[in-house]
Amino acid sequence: MKTAIFMIVAALPLLAQTTTPSLAEQARLIREAKEKSGAPKATRVITNEEVKAGAPPVETKEKTAAKQPAEKEKVTPAGLAAIEKKYHQQSAQLHHQLEQAEAQAQKLKDDMAAASPTSVTVLHYYYDPKYLKQLQAAIDKNNALIESLHKQIEALKEEVHSKGYPDGWADPE
Repeated sequence: MKTAIFMIVAALPLLAQTTTPSLAEQARLIREAKEKSGAPKATRVITNEEVKAGAPPVETKEKTAAKQPAEKEKVTPAGLAAIEKKYHQQSAQLHHQLEQAEAQAQKLKDDMAAASPTSVTVLHYYYDPKYLKQLQAAIDKNNALIESLHKQIEALKEEVHSKGYPDGWADPE
């Protein structure tokens, strides 16, 4: 009797393995069942509103031709030189303003470091919170100016590029 029980207990893992399919086998069976059922796959309907909202505008030859300046075809070499000079001057002016703003930012940063209560070089016996707020406001205003100048420079480069002129025209002389 003990040997019979031992044989049954020893055979149980073998029976369990043969009756329970593996995970991969189950997935294969489910995939086959889906294919045999012929059920349509889930589809998504795209509306015109979705297409208009997400798609970039379509460029046609007429629109592209309209974007190109009409005077570009009629511009003389002297006119092109004047246009190039204008872009160089605008770029030089923006870069000069940017250099000044960045120099001002460094000065304000140094002033803030000297006036802060945690500064290593103590130029004061007490700190003035009102003065620190004024400095911080000046720093914030200057940082906004720097950001604005960077955007203006990028806009100038984009304008030069969009009009079909050489990209170097957006650089200062």
